[in-house]
Amino acid sequence: MQDQAAVCTDTPTNQQAGQPPIPQNAVRSWLLRAVALFIKPAHFFATFDDLARPVVVLVATLCLGVASMVDRIEQHILRAEMGQGVSGWSELSPWLLHSWGTLWIALLVCGALNVPLFWYLGGWWYRLRLKWSGATALDSLRPRLLFVYSSLVYALPVVLVMIGETLLFPNYRLARDAEGSWTLIFVLLSFWSVVVSYCGATRTFALARRKALLWFLLLPWTLYAVELGLWMWLFEAFNAAMTETV
Repeated sequence: MQDQAAVCTDTPTNQQAGQPPIPQNAVRSWLLRAVALFIKPAHFFATFDDLARPVVVLVATLCLGVASMVDRIEQHILRAEMGQGVSGWSELSPWLLHSWGTLWIALLVCGALNVPLFWYLGGWWYRLRLKWSGATALDSLRPRLLFVYSSLVYALPVVLVMIGETLLFPNYRLARDAEGSWTLIFVLLSFWSVVVSYCGATRTFALARRKALLWFLLLPWTLYAVELGLWMWLFEAFNAAMTETV
């Protein structure tokens, strides 16, 4: 917890007033800001001026939508491998798993349809947890921004890996078979995103410490652990059943 506190309470550097940055400096500034999201969330959430730009918010929320669709496809693949595939998946999967063009169209379209869901429903739930943690003078924008950008800790690497795999492999099926340790990294990032969310919430609002720990750290971690344990149990049960039939 001491390391986590150090990350959450890191004092952000003051922004210098002056001329608008040239494009190269602007890109470098955003790259440094993105790195700060992962390793110094208190620095990242020091100001919301840049984070509230409509184009930036739209791209960030679209990343959440695309990552959620990648997770949905992975769930369908696992269910099919366990003999519990949903109706129509066997006809749809060849189109998605063997063509990057078709897969990306599906990811972008369905991800875009999920943007309002993440922005409004996700922001509403985040705001409610802030209220239960003792936050006052709550506005509608900052809770949504906190939810979107803390969730980006998991979603952005998923999207970047998908882009990289698109360049390296002929289709998603082959890319998935060669993923190796990416699954473990994504699991760790999902847990780390909870820490980033906690840091952002406590950096932005005055919260009751115990309530914030409960709503923004302990309960989300527990839910992730239960979901992960359930999928591992189902997969082990499937492997055991297949071994018995051989």
